[in-house]
Amino acid sequence: HSSALYNLGVIYQNGIVGERDKQKAFKYYKKAADLGHKEALYEIAQYALLNKSSAIGSDYKLGFTSLIQSCEAGHTRAKMQLAMLCPSYAPLSAFTPDNNPNTSFRSLNNQQQIQALEEILDTHVRATLRKDGGDVSIVNVSSAEIVDIWLKYQGECAGCSLASTSTLELIKTVLHKEIDTGVRVLAI
Repeated sequence: HSSALYNLGVIYQNGIVGERDKQKAFKYYKKAADLGHKEALYEIAQYALLNKSSAIGSDYKLGFTSLIQSCEAGHTRAKMQLAMLCPSYAPLSAFTPDNNPNTSFRSLNNQQQIQALEEILDTHVRATLRKDGGDVSIVNVSSAEIVDIWLKYQGECAGCSLASTSTLELIKTVLHKEIDTGVRVLAI
């Protein structure tokens, strides 16, 4: 099954069992992607576009093809990334550097917004927090002109004095970069 192949890619990419092996990770992601697995397609795009592995180097044709296929399969983060990279191609308009609202994100329903936020937090924030025994969870998202995101600190972050300053600023910076500056992050 494509999910089993994808999970093997995750195991090798993150070194869950043994050493990290990006070449093996890519191999399993590619097999899962060939079966249409949307997460694997997204990972293949990241490998190809961001040169995450010397196994393939930069391969823009493979990267964009995989990103588009992942987008068409419904991968939320792929849609947002494609909208930012190719506004004329993407079905959703994208955030632009002049601080226009990210209509791609705002056009998603609440569940899709939460899914996109989970992916962003997983990619950019959680590894840092978990390293010190902490985490963060999404409590609520309300979307209007200003998007309010309520987060709850967990584990070591719950009682940490840095949670309300450094950690919150890290999360805000990431969300402002990945979505736009019209995002307000509230920690409870």
